Amino acid sequence: MHQNLKTTFSLDLENQWQTLIASKSYGTFFTLHGKFKYKTGTKEPINCDLYIQNFSGLITIGIDHVNTQIKLIHDPLMGKPCFVMYVTLKALHANDTVYNKEVQLFNNLSGHLSANEFSKEYNLKIEILYSKLNGFNKDDLKSSTIVDLNYKRDGESLLKNTFSEPLNEDTKTQLYKNYFNSNDDVTILEEQELAFDGRKTMRTRNFQEETIDKIKLSNGDIHDVIKPYPCYLSYVQFV
Repeated sequence: MHQNLKTTFSLDLENQWQTLIASKSYGTFFTLHGKFKYKTGTKEPINCDLYIQNFSGLITIGIDHVNTQIKLIHDPLMGKPCFVMYVTLKALHANDTVYNKEVQLFNNLSGHLSANEFSKEYNLKIEILYSKLNGFNKDDLKSSTIVDLNYKRDGESLLKNTFSEPLNEDTKTQLYKNYFNSNDDVTILEEQELAFDGRKTMRTRNFQEETIDKIKLSNGDIHDVIKPYPCYLSYVQFV
């Protein structure tokens, strides 16, 4: 159900702020808004403005980095590829606006080569990454001024946050097989999450690779796919 909950974004409102996502981190609820400028006569984005609004919470979250490439990537959870835009945020960082950030669409998926501009056919997924905090040292809690999202404080100790994986490996592999219409084995080549007491460790999403599974089909083809979990409510539907 959650993957069907999307923010709508009008392609015709080129010079107006529109909401991309709403989320909560470090106890702060925030929304991220955007404007895209398109190449003349198309809906191919050439630059964007982003603005983060901190609504509640004691920690200010700011924009640290915006990736230039907006990539079309296979998304088995949605049943079709979608564009993915990576935005890196940082706690204790008072930078709420990015102007005129150059962006370009990147698409090398066979069968979808016509996806050279934004359209109602493909969603946009905003993947939020978090920069590491300068005030956190996992080996010296007493000198740390803040605790990273991956941990929680327990007196003088740090405990690793964990979550239960909604999809086990067999279920996830079957999802990938169904997406690629493969009756043969699908191998996940790189699993970014590490086993920890039968659960998964919740890494701070510092790198794009932590949002992607690299899989190999029985015919030898290798594809990047968006991980179905952890899944953030970050899908934007163009209207």
